Amino acid sequence: MQKLLLIITVFILFSLHVSADPGDTLIVQTYTFDAQNNPETNYDSPGRRYFDFPEDDGTSYQKILMHYTLKCFEDGTAGGLGFDCGEWDYTSHTFLYQHTGELDSNALSHPRYLANNLEFDEMSFSSIPLVNTFTLDFLQTEISNVISEEEFSVNSGMEEGILISADTPTRVQFYYPNEDLGAVALDVMIQKMSLNFEGESTLSNLKIRTSWLNEAPTEMVNDALEDNFTHPSFSFSTGAIDFFLDTPMEWDGASGLLVDFSFDSSEDQFSILGSTGNSLMSASAEEKYIVFDGEDQVSIPPSVFETVDEEVTIGYWLYGNPAFQPENNSTFEGVNSDNQRVLNCHNPWSNGQVYWDAGQDGGYDRINAQAGTEDYEGEWSHWAFTKNTNTGEMRIFLNGEEWLMGEDKDNSMSGIAKFNIASSAGGTNYYRGAMDDFFVLDKELTAEEIQSYMNDGYSLDLPQVENLIAFFGFNHAYGEPVNNEVSGLDGLSLGNAALQNYPGSVLTTLNNEVAIKPSLSLFSGDYETIESSVLYEVEEELPPISVIEYGVNGNEIEVLNSQVLYPLGFSNLYGLDGETLESVSNEEDTPVVLVNEDLSYFSPPFEVVNRIELGRFITPYGIGLDLEEGWTWIYDVTDFEPLLRGEVELEAGNWQELLDLKFLFIEGTPPREVKRVENVWAGNWGLGAWDENVLEKTMQVQPEEDMFKLRTTTSGHGFGSGNNCGEFCFNNHKLKVNGNTEYNWEVMQECADNPLYPQGGTWIYDRAGWCPGAPVRMREHELTEFVTGDEFTLEYDIDNDPDGNYWFMGQLFSYGEINHELDAEIDQILAPSDFRINSRMNPICDDPVIRITNKGSQPLTSCQIEFGINGQLQISTWNGDLGFMESEDITLTYNVSAEFYNG
Repeated sequence: MQKLLLIITVFILFSLHVSADPGDTLIVQTYTFDAQNNPETNYDSPGRRYFDFPEDDGTSYQKILMHYTLKCFEDGTAGGLGFDCGEWDYTSHTFLYQHTGELDSNALSHPRYLANNLEFDEMSFSSIPLVNTFTLDFLQTEISNVISEEEFSVNSGMEEGILISADTPTRVQFYYPNEDLGAVALDVMIQKMSLNFEGESTLSNLKIRTSWLNEAPTEMVNDALEDNFTHPSFSFSTGAIDFFLDTPMEWDGASGLLVDFSFDSSEDQFSILGSTGNSLMSASAEEKYIVFDGEDQVSIPPSVFETVDEEVTIGYWLYGNPAFQPENNSTFEGVNSDNQRVLNCHNPWSNGQVYWDAGQDGGYDRINAQAGTEDYEGEWSHWAFTKNTNTGEMRIFLNGEEWLMGEDKDNSMSGIAKFNIASSAGGTNYYRGAMDDFFVLDKELTAEEIQSYMNDGYSLDLPQVENLIAFFGFNHAYGEPVNNEVSGLDGLSLGNAALQNYPGSVLTTLNNEVAIKPSLSLFSGDYETIESSVLYEVEEELPPISVIEYGVNGNEIEVLNSQVLYPLGFSNLYGLDGETLESVSNEEDTPVVLVNEDLSYFSPPFEVVNRIELGRFITPYGIGLDLEEGWTWIYDVTDFEPLLRGEVELEAGNWQELLDLKFLFIEGTPPREVKRVENVWAGNWGLGAWDENVLEKTMQVQPEEDMFKLRTTTSGHGFGSGNNCGEFCFNNHKLKVNGNTEYNWEVMQECADNPLYPQGGTWIYDRAGWCPGAPVRMREHELTEFVTGDEFTLEYDIDNDPDGNYWFMGQLFSYGEINHELDAEIDQILAPSDFRINSRMNPICDDPVIRITNKGSQPLTSCQIEFGINGQLQISTWNGDLGFMESEDITLTYNVSAEFYNG
């Protein structure tokens, strides 16, 4: 065997970071502390960004090192959680995105039908609605005997009439000035009032309310109304109808009387009689709101947002379901063609905070704050969200007043390709609660302008109406498109969101103003009364099933048909005690039977982008930790050299500490030229289903490939049951090549010797392939000797366990021939060293320790090492047997004279 003799001169006083001659080392700075240390982004993770790396100009690099430096926050806290360094041990990946330039499509499938946004195989439906009828009772107070009574006729004219439509929630207000009341000497307690009607009907949820006002109002009065009379089902016929007041009234002698008359529905048309006189204001409309109960969403055509770029305003009324809020949800989300978030609102998230996200540039701009419980559940609240990229300002408005503002937010909001209301764009994070009057403008509104949208509903008189691009009042019928009152770009309701009418008592829109003063008599007296139970019925129609039929149009799925159907069942009549009195089936002679099928199609072509992991790090237990000016961990990424050229897209996930990431390109000839970098396995899999997911792979040998290596990075997570897998359980890992086990090791890693100490928590406990505050262990497996033909197989086996999971990356590197026959390298000076990662064995006043690696094709069997201090050099000879890329730590015996210590 030929011996390799190499003399290496080492000056121990030098740091590990040996300086090179000018031009020998190129430094590429990527993420920086300053860029991440931004309170406007809540000190978020560095994210996904492009950086300029060396061009492929023929310069070769013998080594490429990635310096991964962390330090604690100084003027903020990690993720806004209150600690300078993050509290927990989170997995943090550093990814490189390899843009191949190749196009591919995914084979996709979609059901032909969805019922309430859910899949089914076969289902029978009916076209007949299901309506349940409930019998209820109401305790009614009536006059049984009039002992004495005085009538005050405020207006007796009945030559005119106000026509009230059937089946329509209605609210009317009429006003009698103080001179009308004074003329009848109204100076007593009023216990009864009388109105005159023409026609007969039954009114549901009748309410009569009053207020004392100094002048006739010009708009609907909603404040300071006193409830005087309520009845759930009030029947009447033509003539004067008396209302014995639940709460009597007393005139103050100066004000006029406003009477508010409202109900939810009327069985028949009728008129309120009166005479020409004071104004009567009427709000009568079928105003609805939509109720989402999970698995519901409204899909909005992306063309609605074509003009959204620099400015936007989105607003709505919201009533969160107290049974579920706060929970993770999106009240709306829009994404671009790369499925990146452009517009989004969590209102709220499960922590009770409201988040407003707007704009995309490798990440989205965000503002968020804690909301009060009353703001997001159990009450109607009006929310509006604005952004202006020219000023860099984002705002949230609550009930017309500015609630939150953020600055330096300039990401564009253009390019929305998908938008949903009441869910994420991908159909998750469903919202549960009620919503109304959802509007969008491609203009930033002021608080005053937002108040108009909040109070007035849709009209052409709204401010900035020329910039209004969508207004959804949710007044459509089941099965109809969700009407966009601005244009024909309507939405599509997916799921079984319910449509509810507002009670007549809360209607505020002024539809009509007429010069009629209804006849009115007021009464005061001495009455005997009785209480009687009145039975009435309330109908409740079950929400229908929304059935959507889809078809394939090129690379997309399109809606062919939308229909409203009902499940087969019974409409029931329930008695007072809840017993079923009558049941009527809605099953028809020929029910609607739908048999589903899968529609096959291909997605639009997309560039193949491979996500390559450069390194993985587990953050430390950071409470009370001080990283001073930064701790640096060094990753050897030389094998990724073909991917670290030109414009490179990186992603770093650490948000618990500040990250500085730089790459050192050291010029020279590498041990061997990298031909290929390829992911063999990449993902997170449970140990119980490992064999079903991490399958044997067959790799093809490509031209000019002479050598091969597999790099594996495996970290186990999860504990608390069974064997505490995968974080704290021992597990034997095997790498099989061509069916033979060539490498076998135990994954558990010693953590008590971590140089970053002391930490909080359980940092000292051994873990599966990782430790808190350290890189995840990476293993390199040389494969060349096992590859003999044009292909070979790789298989990664573990000991199965029902609990836990592994983050696992297996990367194949192929190479050309070895570039040097004789090439020995000192990889590290382990001691003495001021490099913090070596602090467990430093400082020393003893024999130095170095690590040497053979990077030549010939075995390294001997080398001479010259080393010393202050000119007292000596030579140490090492003998051994290191194959290509094998390493060994060497302790150098240093013999010094007495003068050295005396000097």
